[in-house]
Amino acid sequence: MKKNDFDCSRRHYSSQYFEITKIKELQNKSLINYIEMRGIDFHLASLYVKEAIWKHPYTQIWEVKRHYGITVKNDSRGYDMSYGGKNWRQTEQKRPYGITTIPGNKRVLNIFEDIFDFLSFLTFYEIKVTPFTSIILNEHSPLQKLFKVLLEYELVNIYLENTPIGLESTTRIQRKHPRAVNCSAQLYPEYKTFNDFLLKIKAIDSG
Repeated sequence: MKKNDFDCSRRHYSSQYFEITKIKELQNKSLINYIEMRGIDFHLASLYVKEAIWKHPYTQIWEVKRHYGITVKNDSRGYDMSYGGKNWRQTEQKRPYGITTIPGNKRVLNIFEDIFDFLSFLTFYEIKVTPFTSIILNEHSPLQKLFKVLLEYELVNIYLENTPIGLESTTRIQRKHPRAVNCSAQLYPEYKTFNDFLLKIKAIDSG
């Protein structure tokens, strides 16, 4: 991989680029703890995400500076990654940007903002594999890539954020498909994301 294949947000680092040196099964305890903190079972998450080891390009050979992140591959052979420490953030994707499709039948399509909302969906309904196709938009993927396949499905369930931006994307999808349903507004209207809703449900159950 070339050093500049990975574009890191300038808001978080002085260097514009970083590189992933290895992708493997989830093992890092900090990553596992973070996943479980989001209300997701580690074994469930490990079916869909990988662990990435990455570094800054200016790290010298004799320096041991490895960072760990949770990554999911997109349909364009890019990567979307969450990385951490004290404050977790969502990075930019490895270019090319793209949606992530999790195959299922061609009758129903479920659309999610990110991998954690998809995993929250599985957790909430107590399933490991949904029978329906799921598309994860990822942070920087343009909706045009979704629109290319949207009409292949009879019914579309939308689980985007209950925010102005999320509502705008939902409205655009509904304009493209006659049977697109805003499930976020129906299932968890008082919460921003599916994951926020899941964590509240778990808190109530444990209380």
